[in-house]
Amino acid sequence: MHVLDIRKIDELLDLIAVGNIIEFATALDHRTYQDVEVSAAERMEQEIAMTRYRTFIRWFMKRFVLMIRDRPVNAAYLFKRRLLSFATTLGHYVSREHSTVQKIDHVTGLTPAGVKRMIRHHIQQNWCDLLPAYDEMASAPSLLLYYVGPPITIVEKTPDYIAKVQYLKVVEDLDVKEAPIYLYNVSQGETPRNADPTAEKRAHPGGSTSPSTSTVQKRRK
Repeated sequence: MHVLDIRKIDELLDLIAVGNIIEFATALDHRTYQDVEVSAAERMEQEIAMTRYRTFIRWFMKRFVLMIRDRPVNAAYLFKRRLLSFATTLGHYVSREHSTVQKIDHVTGLTPAGVKRMIRHHIQQNWCDLLPAYDEMASAPSLLLYYVGPPITIVEKTPDYIAKVQYLKVVEDLDVKEAPIYLYNVSQGETPRNADPTAEKRAHPGGSTSPSTSTVQKRRK
């Protein structure tokens, strides 16, 4: 069995791809659009997987930094950018292939609008700081499910690295201007420094990032 080496960007991207499927499991499940009740045990299993993926993101942020175009970038950027890209590409793919798929295997209630609505709802509820960027990217989604941005190097935050950046007063960027994940309202004085790399906490009462604390609910159209 191959164990992913998360210090290599290609293998980290493979793990993120799986994480994105976990994040949008409800939107990808045909039962969501058929008003089928999912068992509490199955729903809890999905939410535990989501919680563990987000726990991994926070752990990775503490241990590693990304180097993009010779700039240190907070690792949360890559996870969030790939989440947005996957979400918008998924919505576009469903719209493009819907008629063909329905002719082969009709699923009552499944529509492109319904899938996009579920995707947007997930982002709004769990990654609320990314909603403006999602809406903008959805208007012109990528046709590719894989990363095509600038080269990325993963750097471990060893004691020597931490000492060096503290001495040089280097601050990690939270965004990349060529492909941003945060959209700012200049009239309200927002800047990239206002961006919180763990802002998904705000989507859960009490600051919890664990979706497994939420109430198991019946899926609706």
